[in-house]
Amino acid sequence: MDQDQAMTSAITVVLPNTTHLLCSWHISQKFPEKLAHYYSAFPEFKTDFNHCIYKSLTECVFEARWASFVEKYHLQDHKWLNGLYELKHKWISAYTRNKFSAFQNSTSRSEGMNSFFDKYVSSATGLKEFIENAQKALARQFMREKEEDYITINLKRPTKLHTTLEYHASCIYTKEMFRRFQDELAESSKYFVEKD
Repeated sequence: MDQDQAMTSAITVVLPNTTHLLCSWHISQKFPEKLAHYYSAFPEFKTDFNHCIYKSLTECVFEARWASFVEKYHLQDHKWLNGLYELKHKWISAYTRNKFSAFQNSTSRSEGMNSFFDKYVSSATGLKEFIENAQKALARQFMREKEEDYITINLKRPTKLHTTLEYHASCIYTKEMFRRFQDELAESSKYFVEKD
């Protein structure tokens, strides 16, 4: 979610046993505005900042990089940045990676659905028209999914390495998962295992 305080309060009351995570995309959209001086004054600022936030795999690494980053750019008294640091457990992946979120660290999926439905309904749409148009939207989405299912089940996927493993994966994975598997398999073929 974004940093809406009313929503945060409501989640605490209504869903007390859930983990409330923040949308890293919404937060990152504020960086250029809130840190404009640093972006323009220091060419490497953006790279250092992104490296600290997005490339820290553990909490310890993040903390060390954050301390170094804050010291390097003299950000100890930056109110907005300090506020983000206080919320680190809600949006920094080093802290959120073990929280179930269906791999969503941003609200882009729900915003994508909003964009999808915006083609069919608007705030001026009446209730009857809303229901009819929403049904059309869902029917269209259903047909897209049926087409993808057909492709997944019936179309043979080309293999790159022509191995038994790759062929088997092409039969059981969805098109997208097979593409990912194929990329990993191709990458792994670049390495050799030697016995000591």
